[in-house]
Amino acid sequence: MKNLAALGNEPTYLSRYVAIRDSKRAPVRPVLTQNHAQIAERYQELLDRAEENDLENIGDSPLLGICKELRACYGGVTNSLLVLKKAIKDAQVERQLKYCPYCLMTSNDTHDHYLPAVRFPEFAVHGLNLVPCCFRCNAIKDDDWLDAAGRRRHIHFYLDPIPDAEFLKVELLVVPPLAGAGATFSIEQAGMDDEEWRLIREHFTRLHLIERYNDNANNEIAEFLEAGATHLQTGGHDVRAFLRTQGNKGAEIFGRSNWRSVLLWALAGHADVEDWIAAAM
Repeated sequence: MKNLAALGNEPTYLSRYVAIRDSKRAPVRPVLTQNHAQIAERYQELLDRAEENDLENIGDSPLLGICKELRACYGGVTNSLLVLKKAIKDAQVERQLKYCPYCLMTSNDTHDHYLPAVRFPEFAVHGLNLVPCCFRCNAIKDDDWLDAAGRRRHIHFYLDPIPDAEFLKVELLVVPPLAGAGATFSIEQAGMDDEEWRLIREHFTRLHLIERYNDNANNEIAEFLEAGATHLQTGGHDVRAFLRTQGNKGAEIFGRSNWRSVLLWALAGHADVEDWIAAAM
């Protein structure tokens, strides 16, 4: 996992919102225009809270009375909204949005409102509150963003520093006489501070990531072994180095705890990997 790049402040988050607001017709635009000062205050408060790493204390929205109008800014496709979404995508490192940053499993098909739009409608098109993600993670996360103690339950990929640590582990499982392997993933403390570790652990638990990785491990292993077989069949050598290199490439883009990289490294180091690849040829 790696951080995403937040949009710069030129144009400002508020000016992007105003462009989207002004693309709306009555009755939405007049209502939003009348409440502009309070919306602008909330935009600044979000920026202040983000800078202070104090997002969970932003307080309840004072604008729920115009929730419908605020959420209409995201609900209807306008050129200004498309420009905002494209700007978020263009700000990222090439290929980093190949997969949903929440799970690193599937493609980004939507955007998560990190502060739930149903509770914070004023941030429905705030660029700092729109995180590219897949539909499944978006549905699982839903609007339950704080625990009973008022602590955040998910990594904010623009704001939370993600340690460059190998906190995701995998154990390959061999079931004789099958010429292949399955895998079981886990996470463990890897030198993070207590709050970083709590948030990572909660993120993985809430999104069921370990279970999802375990469920998909067999298919990924089969594809990696086939890739290794193709590497040898086309004149390549040292299949272990090939698998390690593929893992390193993934880690460069998605971080050292990218589940595919962790799986590739485990395969590269397993005593039986040549036999498994031979069986795949």
